[in-house]
Amino acid sequence: MHFRGLQSLTASCLSILVITGISNGFECSPGCDPNNGFCEKPGECRCRPGWQGATCNQCVPFPGCLHGSCDKAWQCICEEGWVGSQCDVDIHPCSSKPCSNNSTCTETGEGRYFCVCARGYTGDNCHLRTGPCMANGSPCQNEGTCTDDNGLAAHSSCLCPPGFAGDFCEIDVDDCEPSPCANGGSCVDHGATYTCLCPPGFTGSTCNDTLPPCAGNPCANGGTCLSRATARSTASARRALRGPLAPSTEPSPPGWRAGRITTAHSTTACPPTCFTSWCTPPTASC
Repeated sequence: MHFRGLQSLTASCLSILVITGISNGFECSPGCDPNNGFCEKPGECRCRPGWQGATCNQCVPFPGCLHGSCDKAWQCICEEGWVGSQCDVDIHPCSSKPCSNNSTCTETGEGRYFCVCARGYTGDNCHLRTGPCMANGSPCQNEGTCTDDNGLAAHSSCLCPPGFAGDFCEIDVDDCEPSPCANGGSCVDHGATYTCLCPPGFTGSTCNDTLPPCAGNPCANGGTCLSRATARSTASARRALRGPLAPSTEPSPPGWRAGRITTAHSTTACPPTCFTSWCTPPTASC
């Protein structure tokens, strides 16, 4: 149903109510607007949609109407200096003095403006000081940050990221001096960071962590790696069973004989072989 049809139906219904009230011998409250109000019982004044007040003679403005009023229901008649369907656009925005620091405000119409900043200031409302960093650009290298005390400093300065120093962050600080690497690790500088090359048996970013003695299985040619403690325990058990000089019962392939290689942290139980490091094949001297 169209709005006008609904409005007509509503008016007809209200008229019936008013007529019914009169026919029943009672009247609405004194002063109740005959067009904008109605009653269903004596002394009452109920307002039609869009009207308000004790006698229903005050219009209701359009929802959201900010700086406006109405003569009829649902209107929004703007006050001086305001435009828009809800009277929310100031056509004289410079009257609120939005441009700071003695800058000039210029209205461009439709509630808009722009600021002509005074010397030494910038930004939409001229609220930023034009310091050395903004006027001359940042002189800082290697991702350093330019600072000028919010534009008040006569000269700019640089805040350097870790690993760099100097007035303009141009100096690459040697992160390996002194060396952060423990347990004999070698330090390699990489600009803002470093890397530790750890010796055998150690790991971690600064070589502080100890690897298990047989980590990485260092024994070649089928050798079995035993920690020194395990090797000592195994050897003691064998001596108790076979005697201190009992020969190995394992057969020796041609060119090999039983052997054992010992390092600072581990012992390699090799297949029958010449004594070569990490159970590598026998040499000609074997």
